[in-house]
Formats: sequence, C-alpha cells, structure tokens
Amino acid sequence: FYTVELKKNLVLLEKASKDKDFKITASLTKNLKKLRKMYELPDAVLALSFYMPDLFMRIQLPTQPTNVPKDMKLEDMLHCTTDRSEEMMQCPEAQLFMYDLLLMKLIDDGDYKNAKEFGDFIFARLKNVNLRTIDHLGAKAMYFIAVANEKMGQLPQVRSLMFDSYKTACLRKDLIGQATITNIILRSYLSQNLYEQARQFIIKTTFP
Repeated sequence: FYTVELKKNLVLLEKASKDKDFKITASLTKNLKKLRKMYELPDAVLALSFYMPDLFMRIQLPTQPTNVPKDMKLEDMLHCTTDRSEEMMQCPEAQLFMYDLLLMKLIDDGDYKNAKEFGDFIFARLKNVNLRTIDHLGAKAMYFIAVANEKMGQLPQVRSLMFDSYKTACLRKDLIGQATITNIILRSYLSQNLYEQARQFIIKTTFP
C-alpha cells in the first residue's frame, strides 16, 4: 500500500501546525479521499500501530495489521523512523488525520461497532481542542462519527451531543463544523420522520 503518500501528508500537516496555516490543513483534508481508495483496513491499522502505538494497544481492534515482509523493517516499509513519527504525532492535526483515516476504513469494512466506539473516543478528544487548523479535519471526523452511529441505528441518540457541538462551533466561528453538524442534526430528525422539528431547526439557524 502507499506508505509514502501518508507520510507526505503527515509532514505537511506538521508544517501547517507550526505555521498555524489552516488553509493547508483544509486542503490536506481532501487527501483523505485519495488515501481511502489506496488503503485497506489492515493497512490503516498497521499505520496506527507505527505512528500511534499506545493508542493501537489501547483500542485492541480485531483486525490485524498488514503483514510486514520478513526481510523488511516496519520503518523501511513506512519510509519513516520511529523518532520522526513521534515528532509528527506531537501535532493535533497529524493525530486527527490518522483518526479520520482509521475511522473511514472501519466504516468501509463494515465494522460499525468498533467505528462507533472509536468515534466516541475522537469526539471526546475534539471537545478539548480549539484550533482553527483542525476545523476541516474535525468536521470530517464528525461526519464519519455520525455515519457510524447511523449504521448502528443510534443517530438520534447523539443528537443532544451534536447540538452541543453545534453551539461550540458557532462560538469558535468554525464554519465548516457548523455546516457539517447542521446536516447531521437534520439527518437525525429525518431518520425519525420528525419533519416539523427539522423545519424549526432550519428556521432558527443560519447555514454558513
């Protein structure tokens, strides 16, 4: 799988984090779509085990990482040293990029239970971070968190949390977050045929 592509994105996210360049992180968020096509779930799990080993051990996913050839070191396979990976993972932007990639592949693989649980973890992490450089990556995470809950038939149960997130996005002037969460809230209403509540929500809010 395409390990160089992942590292390139993480390096650029590290630079964007240091420069506080939210335009670069917004642009790099679009690359998740490209990586989604390149990676299988075991590939994403392998990347997580290397870049975020503590988290990999903690979440205990049932999917095993892609096998590393016997004649190759993991560092060589991923074109990155352990020390360099630790440096990059100091950046919230790089961490969230890894979260989004794994969450996407869990959903693609149909592992909705673990996707939901991992989404809950991401949601808790996002609440404690207020950086404009993660707005687009955070919005992408919120979208996939909603998808995981929807697949589990639990989208209405997270509506109150989404309302709280919407208020936070408004206070932070996070426009992409507002737009994404607005759609999630409307989907939660429509999933229960609550058309009047959806209409009232539209009336009371301004789509950014």
